[in-house]
Amino acid sequence: MSKHPAPNPPSDADQLDAAADQAIAACGGDVRGALKAMIVANEYLETELVKLQSAVSSGYARQVRAAAARSQGLGRRMTACIDILFNPVETLKR
Repeated sequence: MSKHPAPNPPSDADQLDAAADQAIAACGGDVRGALKAMIVANEYLETELVKLQSAVSSGYARQVRAAAARSQGLGRRMTACIDILFNPVETLKR
């Protein structure tokens, strides 16, 4: 056994603080600039998500979620709940 205990991994809050510090530093210490950069990055990611969601047919996605639910032993009702959570508009149209 070693003399020194293993260091504790950083907590989620510590990791979030470090990421915020890194973003601010990347913007030359400008907090407002870092926030703007994060908003732009988030909008880009949201746009990409919409593109990916539209590229996958709702039937295929429903089939994949149902298979995942069955493999986890979830019943039909839980599978329907998962469908509503992941694709509420398409599910409610049915």
